[in-house]
Amino acid sequence: MTQPLRAFFRLARPVFLAGGIVGVALGTALAVFVARRSPDWGAFFTALLAVVALQLMTNLANDYFDHESDVRAFRTAFSGGSGVLVEGALAPRVALGTAQISLALGLAAVALFVAQGRMAAAGLATAIAFLAWFYSSPPLRLLARGLGEVNTALIVAVLVPLLAFVAQGLPVGALALAATLPGGAALFAMMLCVEAPDIASDTAGQKRNLLVRLGRAALVPLGIGALCAVYLGVALMFAFNTAAEHRVHRRYHQQRHRPVEGGKLPRLVAKRRDAETLPPDEKHHRGQTQHSQGVAGSELVGEAFARRLQLLGRLDEADDLLQGAFRGQSLNAHLEHAEEVDRAAENLGADGFVNGHGFTRERRFVARRLAFHHFAVRRKHVAGP
Repeated sequence: MTQPLRAFFRLARPVFLAGGIVGVALGTALAVFVARRSPDWGAFFTALLAVVALQLMTNLANDYFDHESDVRAFRTAFSGGSGVLVEGALAPRVALGTAQISLALGLAAVALFVAQGRMAAAGLATAIAFLAWFYSSPPLRLLARGLGEVNTALIVAVLVPLLAFVAQGLPVGALALAATLPGGAALFAMMLCVEAPDIASDTAGQKRNLLVRLGRAALVPLGIGALCAVYLGVALMFAFNTAAEHRVHRRYHQQRHRPVEGGKLPRLVAKRRDAETLPPDEKHHRGQTQHSQGVAGSELVGEAFARRLQLLGRLDEADDLLQGAFRGQSLNAHLEHAEEVDRAAENLGADGFVNGHGFTRERRFVARRLAFHHFAVRRKHVAGP
């Protein structure tokens, strides 16, 4: 029982699943960076399920469809297959059956994306499933057409991060595409290095990959081109991010200053500026210019100064109440009264008032208190000079 499990573990090659997991994490982290919010964990785990299932399918299907050519392969940790089917530890139908189950799991994740309304993510997951299955399986068998290296780099380093990115509800932009270019170019270079030891066995097994078609001499120029693409992708990523940050700051600045630009102060400043630019004859020989445009700024000062004078007038009237605006009406003199202040200008209140400061007021106080100099007798005369 232990031997078949160990053999299946070797057949699945779980170490290769790390690439898909890193790709999902990269796409999700990029989405969080762009959107400035926490990730949608449901979408993250759905994308992770799709990627892990489809990558496991690729590993199993590749061993199944290549087990005849792998007999002559020089096996390493990264190339030549797992060797499980070549050794006979497991039957080939086990690899094919588990590959089909993994494909079904990946398509179930696609259905989840559709149910969640994430159609862009569902489309990318479907494209990954299609390209991954036909990487080694007929009738397309892309690895035998010189397209296997590009196909692998496209799936693992480009489509997987973009799947996780759009699963977070964001559209694919220039920054997201630039962020996938360094990984894609690096993975392409790695694929060339993995295939280099197997050129002879792949040629004998009619596995016409890119190096079999171009020859070993193409390895160095292709690798240099891939390395340049890595650095180009990094430069583009920083450039697009800087441009995006600039747009965000400019939009924030415009929104912040929009209320001020529509206020009254800029209009007054504009009037003052227009008045200063007028010729002297128009500025001093037209009545409407003197009172509308030429003194636009002084109107505000004049209005404030007038209010200060009104306040001073009220204080002066309070100091001299009997000579001010608080004289009673002759028809109803006994109901009129002076407000209580610290002291009066001429006539003080009676000594018997509680606090010693007050005027004769209302009917009950006239009958009870004495006003010096003048009397309000029987309510027929007004107390005062």
